[in-house]
Amino acid sequence: KEAKGRTVRTLLPYAQTIADEILEWLKKDPSIKRADALGSLRRKAATVGDIDLAAATNSPSSTIEHFTKFPNATRILEKGDRTAAIVIGSGKQVDLMVESPNAYGALLQHFTGSKHHNIALREYALKKNLSLSDYGIYVKKAGKKLLKKIATEEEFYSFLDMDWISPELRENGGEIQAALGHNLPILVELADIKADLQIHSDYDIETSHDVGESSMEEIVGKANDLGYEYIAFTEHNPSKSKHNERQMVEILKRKQSIVDKLNYSIMKRVKYRVKKVFNSLEIDILPNGDLPVPDEGMETLDFALVSIHSSFGLDRKSMTARVLKGLAHPKVKIFAHPTGRKLNFREGVDLDWPKIFEFCLENDKWLEINAEPMRLDLPDVLVRDAVKLGLKLTLGTDAHNRLGMENMIYGINVARRGWATKNDIVNTRTLQEFEKLLKD
Repeated sequence: KEAKGRTVRTLLPYAQTIADEILEWLKKDPSIKRADALGSLRRKAATVGDIDLAAATNSPSSTIEHFTKFPNATRILEKGDRTAAIVIGSGKQVDLMVESPNAYGALLQHFTGSKHHNIALREYALKKNLSLSDYGIYVKKAGKKLLKKIATEEEFYSFLDMDWISPELRENGGEIQAALGHNLPILVELADIKADLQIHSDYDIETSHDVGESSMEEIVGKANDLGYEYIAFTEHNPSKSKHNERQMVEILKRKQSIVDKLNYSIMKRVKYRVKKVFNSLEIDILPNGDLPVPDEGMETLDFALVSIHSSFGLDRKSMTARVLKGLAHPKVKIFAHPTGRKLNFREGVDLDWPKIFEFCLENDKWLEINAEPMRLDLPDVLVRDAVKLGLKLTLGTDAHNRLGMENMIYGINVARRGWATKNDIVNTRTLQEFEKLLKD
């Protein structure tokens, strides 16, 4: 009922996949000098409406012709001098705009948006007797408007006395003032990440939730391929309804033993980048705030994540009290996928975020940015609030298969949209630094 009647937007990874396939096709045309995604897709928003692309070319007709011959195109909707539109096999519409290379920067900036960023930019430009458009920048001289063509975005922003603004920041959230003052943050990048702090292996922990599909060994191998120094195995807690406390503890001790043996094995692999795996657990916060794992079971863990998987409709006061109680356990370090949202399916829970943030600051708890495409949670707006306050954030793919570990880039997108730098993200630390954080 909650989702009925909404306009369903495309999740970022699926929109990105469509765009990447067509961009690769466009680059096969030698007349195309550059091609890019536009709009919310280029700004890496969690969901995307239309898929719009742009190409810099000295032969517009050739580029338009090549675009409409995309192998997966099922219908041509438009084929003009400067624009074209096709429908692909999935039923999604894709639009293309072309521009000459010497004016491409203005088009790219204009159609990347956002609308609010461009409005604020135009207002600033007017004060300098400049007028902005997708064709270039008009300069008023002697009562006339002269068009200055702009080849690159860097040149576009430089002409306005600004530093280039990363597309993820273009939401009119203070980025223009920061660019004028040369105070834009150096945003976190995928290459900065040294660990994945939420992964589910196929260890049968007899949980009420889903178990992972890949073995711990397979996951360690994938982590090594990704260049990580360490990872955390965070299977869901054993089902409370199906086990007594003694059985829970036995299950967790068996897992601890397996992880210990795996770490011993890793120590012998001289050429491995992965140096350690952490024994963790993603634990449900019950509606009353209790954790279903007994303290003896908690002691088997290096640290724990807590999250909400049920009773999403509690009022703000009750939900906030529930989360704070769950976070209070000394073994708990991370609040995982904090809003509990599922994109295009379920809204996030109602929480008193200032209280949550204050508690995390005072008790050194960390907030997760979950990179699973249906979650992307903490949302970028709350990431920005957390960054302003100096909270520590973590990134985890929530992978239930080793291939899911490749989704880390989507968590990075959220972090960047929230103005997060390398220093804001816990798992940009080396293994030694991370262990010190845990110990402290």
